[in-house]
Amino acid sequence: MPRTLFSTLMTPSEGVYASKLRHPQSLPVQTFRARVVRIEEDTLAVRDEPDLWSATGAWAYPAISANKNGRLAMASFFGGPSHPAHAVGWLGNGVAPTWAMTTTATSTHPPSQGKWGDYITCHRHPSSSTTCMASGFTLQGGTDRRAVEPRVVIFRP
Repeated sequence: MPRTLFSTLMTPSEGVYASKLRHPQSLPVQTFRARVVRIEEDTLAVRDEPDLWSATGAWAYPAISANKNGRLAMASFFGGPSHPAHAVGWLGNGVAPTWAMTTTATSTHPPSQGKWGDYITCHRHPSSSTTCMASGFTLQGGTDRRAVEPRVVIFRP
């Protein structure tokens, strides 16, 4: 069973760290990504760095968990050419794994002050160990906190 400590998820054979980076205003939005590093637990060697990024927008506030098989799941926000969205997905298998993300909902409006929060989580489902559940939010029908619509999503690879 994975052991979660702060922003680090420990599986039986590796450590995973996903950071919530602050975006320097001088950089284009496409440079804002969810940084992910997988580390072998026994040797502390970097296994890989399967970052989540996009050429059309920014990924922010990643939350990571793993199912019983060690497959990594992520919930994150995406802001790009349209309004902010909540997305979930899985890290693929293979030599150079990539994230397969799916948008669960897109906001109808952007936030009024250009600010977005980090109220997001991702955990293994309590009764279905190959499934994960995530929470997040979007803005529906307005531009401030009165328009926040919470999201709870159950998903599997």
